[in-house]
Amino acid sequence: SLRSFKKDFKYLRNLSPQQSIKFIRKDLKYEEKLEGYCEITGYSFDNIKEVLEILEELSKDTFTMQEFVDKLNNLKKVMFESRYNRNQNLSTLHSAKGLEFRKVFMIDLIDGQIPTSESIKLSSLGDTDAIEEERRLWYVGMTRAKEELELITMEYKNNVAVEPSRFIKEVNEIIGRTENDRENIHFKTDSIVRHKKFGLGIVKDIAASMVTIDFDEKGEKQLSLDMCIKKNLLKVINY
Repeated sequence: SLRSFKKDFKYLRNLSPQQSIKFIRKDLKYEEKLEGYCEITGYSFDNIKEVLEILEELSKDTFTMQEFVDKLNNLKKVMFESRYNRNQNLSTLHSAKGLEFRKVFMIDLIDGQIPTSESIKLSSLGDTDAIEEERRLWYVGMTRAKEELELITMEYKNNVAVEPSRFIKEVNEIIGRTENDRENIHFKTDSIVRHKKFGLGIVKDIAASMVTIDFDEKGEKQLSLDMCIKKNLLKVINY
């Protein structure tokens, strides 16, 4: 075994960083050993495998180990400095709790990553606790955005076809229902409406997701159109 390892390490010296990582993962069966280790310890193999895939991706376009290490150190420096940049921030979903940003990008939104393969498997067996926790975490990520939110998925990862996160499909279904509800409400500027809390009013303006209504008793108010529809708060008297 020692002679075999010596031969392998000698072979590794002549490989590029990316070739080396692939060789370690597959030929030296490092990934296979990790999978067995995760089954024993309860660690998420998906998360560990993701780290290996990121390292392999980052190693592209580097030709020596020193060049690869320099690239990793530079990336570490950029991520560290981003903590103090009020305009830009890199964060995990867990670390973003309690924070808000004008615009948020949620990336790599694919099944197997969020939700993880383990939680999908457990859900199919009737145990939904893990996938519900990930759904709550997803909600945390979306609600960090004050004005704009971008949900970004992909069709292929490492040349393998992947499925968009099922949570994106859920969001699309909600948006579709809301848009249908909007179409059914049929009010426009100057429509007379009744609000369950504020009483009678006249619609003054409808812009994006907000509606401005001048109420007889409560005066002019700006309300979330989606919330009014979802909670069934508005009723059109005439239009």
